[in-house]
Amino acid sequence: MHKTTTLTADAGQMYEAVHFTHAIVCIQKMMDCTNVKWVAVSRGKKRLVRTIPHKYAAKPGWHVFSVIDLVQAFVLAVTSIKARCGDQMVATDGVPTGGMLSKIATSIILGWAEHVVCTDIYKMRELGVDIAGIPFNELICCLRYVDDVLFISHMLCKS
Repeated sequence: MHKTTTLTADAGQMYEAVHFTHAIVCIQKMMDCTNVKWVAVSRGKKRLVRTIPHKYAAKPGWHVFSVIDLVQAFVLAVTSIKARCGDQMVATDGVPTGGMLSKIATSIILGWAEHVVCTDIYKMRELGVDIAGIPFNELICCLRYVDDVLFISHMLCKS
């Protein structure tokens, strides 16, 4: 029988440490290395999001957004540092902890980290993960749902 190592992690505390500038850098890197131009969002009770090859590839009833438009909306939302509170204007810094923008920024950063883990063998070697030149994504099955991460491996087990 094969031995299996399993690791679960929760990046929930990351919501408190995320700064929007890091999320913007991750977005720029992701856009530079992927060819995703369109995103489709379902309108039902359960929101589903899919990347699509062109704006006419969405299922009927789905909303289609340009990735560039979504990025610009996110950047505008997180860089607006003035807010009206009654009759006063107040200055803000960063994203409110636990708010929607904080969750979006965290998801962007974790998404970029996941991309690096699954595709960048040189970065993983730099971090000390290199076993006989086998890419990390072949050593470990990595699954992520929002801020919860699950790693499963048969190869990285202690005997």
